[in-house]
Amino acid sequence: MTSAAGKFFWFLLFMVETLLYFTYYGVVCVAITPNLLAAAVASNSLYLTMNLFSGFVIPAPVSLCLFFFLLFFFFFLVVFLWLV
Repeated sequence: MTSAAGKFFWFLLFMVETLLYFTYYGVVCVAITPNLLAAAVASNSLYLTMNLFSGFVIPAPVSLCLFFFLLFFFFFLVVFLWLV
């Protein structure tokens, strides 16, 4: 299976298995912990670790985010100083 269709079905298989793994981990975490808040904390820490080391987290361009943050920050600062 080295054709394009074969590669697509391998991709589809791994995506379905990953979705099932994350879903079933959340269900087990809710069943094990005493309340929903503890389950959220426990599952969030493992989700963060798994996403960090599996390459699913795609960072946004820092320069663009920083540009808009500074633009709006200084805009609101000027408006606030003008009103005061």
